[in-house]
Amino acid sequence: MQNSNACLFIFVIMILQESCMKLRKGVYMTQQLHDNRITALYCRLSRDDGYADDSCSIDSQKSMLKEYALNQGFDHCEFFVDDGYSGTNFNRPDFSRMIEMVEHNTISTVVVKDLSRLGREYLQTGYYSEIFFPMHDVRFIAINDGVDTANGENEFAPFKNLLNEMYAKDISRKIKSSARIRAKRGEFVNGTPPYGYMRDPDNRNHLIPDRNTAPTVKMMFDLAAEGKSSYAISIILREKQVPKPTAYVLENDGSYRVNEKCECPYEWCPKTVSDILSNVTYIGHLYFGMTAHRSFKDKKKVRIPEEQWIKCMNNHEPLIDEDQFNKVQVLSKTSHKTIRFTPDDNIYKEICYCADCGFVMYFAARPGRQTKGYYSCGRSRLRPYRRGCSAHYITVEEINDIVLGEFKLIASKVKSDKKSFVERLIRDADNELERANAKTRKELDKITARVEEINILTRSLYEDRVFGKITEDMYSKLSDNYDKELSRLKEKIPELNASLLTRRISDDEIRQFANLVEKHANITTMTTEISHELIDRILVHKKDDNRRTKGKRLEIFFRFVGKVDIRRRN
Repeated sequence: MQNSNACLFIFVIMILQESCMKLRKGVYMTQQLHDNRITALYCRLSRDDGYADDSCSIDSQKSMLKEYALNQGFDHCEFFVDDGYSGTNFNRPDFSRMIEMVEHNTISTVVVKDLSRLGREYLQTGYYSEIFFPMHDVRFIAINDGVDTANGENEFAPFKNLLNEMYAKDISRKIKSSARIRAKRGEFVNGTPPYGYMRDPDNRNHLIPDRNTAPTVKMMFDLAAEGKSSYAISIILREKQVPKPTAYVLENDGSYRVNEKCECPYEWCPKTVSDILSNVTYIGHLYFGMTAHRSFKDKKKVRIPEEQWIKCMNNHEPLIDEDQFNKVQVLSKTSHKTIRFTPDDNIYKEICYCADCGFVMYFAARPGRQTKGYYSCGRSRLRPYRRGCSAHYITVEEINDIVLGEFKLIASKVKSDKKSFVERLIRDADNELERANAKTRKELDKITARVEEINILTRSLYEDRVFGKITEDMYSKLSDNYDKELSRLKEKIPELNASLLTRRISDDEIRQFANLVEKHANITTMTTEISHELIDRILVHKKDDNRRTKGKRLEIFFRFVGKVDIRRRN
């Protein structure tokens, strides 16, 4: 009797589970009918997956996903394709775009061929399929693996993710092992050949001189042997309009790693010149295994001890003789100027930024100068031939005068009446929030009114078509225009709603700042420790001769509160 009751209980539970799954799926289908969000059809293929297998090709994935979406009645479908990207790397262009759209609530469903297309890293794949997508109310479907979040959790999905990761790990190990064996035989197993060389048409793993770029490499070594610095050589190459390595490969092969375009083809970087001048490949040697990844998941490279390198000496035709190469190495070591400054001089390290380009300001000091050092725009210094930013600078003493002057003014307010100072900053923060939100609400009201206006115009347009006042073609054109505008406006509404801010600075943070000011109220000089405790960042503007002060302008953002405009009247 007890056994029969237990069986009946299990049977009832199974029926209830199946009913819940059907009900859940029915809710998804009902929501889908009234959901104008996009159905994302995601495809991915990497070299590790094998291009020979037609079942894994991008075209095959697209065909399967399109057919599935059509059979399931999914509307507003859009393909997201990452071709040539590893499943262990989630920093893929279209995947990142898809995730961003999910976060903005513009995607309702994500469909993939199987879980390995989403990724081959166990934890990350599980995070997106089991946490991220459900958290954003997105239905996730992996067709071949039978995963559909509309049916609830799939007990086998974690095991499939683990197997996909093991596959990627095994492939990575085999590729590394094969590459080391081939490198020991003297084969070139890296991706793009060094500038000045090309792959031998008869043997792709052997290097031969590139007749187009080899003369440039020889000229670079000749200039370096004459005592020219890497910077000076980069200027000469730019003036001669010699394409830099990325531009040359892009022009000849159509692609270069992550570079899809090269806007400045002749702008040689001194670091590129320096790397070429120190590369032993140009004297006929081939080194392999100087760097490696910590694991197949970690894309950051680490330096390997030299005794573990694979060295194949006199492996291919040299471009430079060894005596000239050694001479250039000696000259490059003695040509660097010594910058004499102590760490205490660089008071604003990593908190001083260019206001025009956002690049960190570079600190330098030279012997014989009156100043302890100066900060100049890092972008203009590293790439002096780029016109993206001017080479403006400011000395440490000038920053000290401005920062100390501003801080002493704030400290005087805190010392005289700390409570009033805190109340004022709280009031200013509330006013700033209200101004920002008022602008957003105004734009929301404008969009909402336009949406209602388009709805009225669409109804009127339909009536005009019914009563023959306009032709069918005219109705289609006008209706399409209204539909496109309506879609754009509806996409903006959730973005604007999300941008309505809460107060960026809390009352506690304002009080913390007041306590910090009180702690250092009596300072007379600025030190590295104090500057990093008080200041979050400093923006340095270039000198403006039109300003009445004709000085250098700084924007100081203090910790916890940001900018403090203490001179503004209450």
